Amino acid sequence: MTNDGPPIQGENPQVRDPSDEGIHDAAVAIFRGVVGEANAESVLLKRRQPIYWLQTYTGRTIDLINPTSEMVDIEDIAHALSMICRFNGHCCEFYSVAEHSVLVESKGSEIWMNHESVIPSDQLSMRLRPPRELMLQSLCLLLHDAAEAYIGDLTTPLKRGLDSIGATKVVFSPIVELERRWLAAIGRVFGLGDRLAEPSDLVRLADERVMATEVTSLFHPVQSCWWDTRARPHSAEMMIHCWPQAEARRQFLGRFRVLYEALYSKAGWSEVGGEAPAGILDSGEEHP
Repeated sequence: MTNDGPPIQGENPQVRDPSDEGIHDAAVAIFRGVVGEANAESVLLKRRQPIYWLQTYTGRTIDLINPTSEMVDIEDIAHALSMICRFNGHCCEFYSVAEHSVLVESKGSEIWMNHESVIPSDQLSMRLRPPRELMLQSLCLLLHDAAEAYIGDLTTPLKRGLDSIGATKVVFSPIVELERRWLAAIGRVFGLGDRLAEPSDLVRLADERVMATEVTSLFHPVQSCWWDTRARPHSAEMMIHCWPQAEARRQFLGRFRVLYEALYSKAGWSEVGGEAPAGILDSGEEHP
């Protein structure tokens, strides 16, 4: 069930997902193979912090396997996504996941406002003030790849290819599960419930349309295999700027704060009988 309440301030880090055991076993098995059985036993017994950890931009030490709300920070997300290049770095210029996310949000909002068939008929009522559901969807569009800030970007063709070589149970399924976990944790922090972990048709459609424009703008020549699973655009639907890292980060954070404030400012949240959450809107200037 989707939680439409205000973003939570934290969660119990001891609560574990029922599927933790399987994914943890897979991670430990890989660890044993890398360092050896004897060394692995010593490390696993003595080490208190997670085996698979990451220090984030803001200085958090996070558990990559078992994310909790306390590990999520929009500054970390914006910084990491602005540093990650799309298409495994094989596009003609540096083009960040942060810029891609901003474009997906813009395209998705355009699709919604044009009342395309992907939008449920009971959500087409447009008022002078944008409906709250549109703001929720817009935030989902912006954050649809936010898990990549923590676990990286494995290209979709590679994910599919792992299945074809029999690696599904060892690699592919844990990666998909980790992505789902991180999206669920991020969704809880920002009051989106299950919307990130279970993306809507709107998110999928906007993502595909933006990717089609990216391909025609960032690859020369464009190979025909790109159009095996998506429609070739007749012309570029939007401008690809290839923002530098700092600008991509600024644009992403700026759009996030506009959407977040529209949803969760004291005036906006009072409409649905809650209180405005503290912290994010009052965080001040960006990190240098």
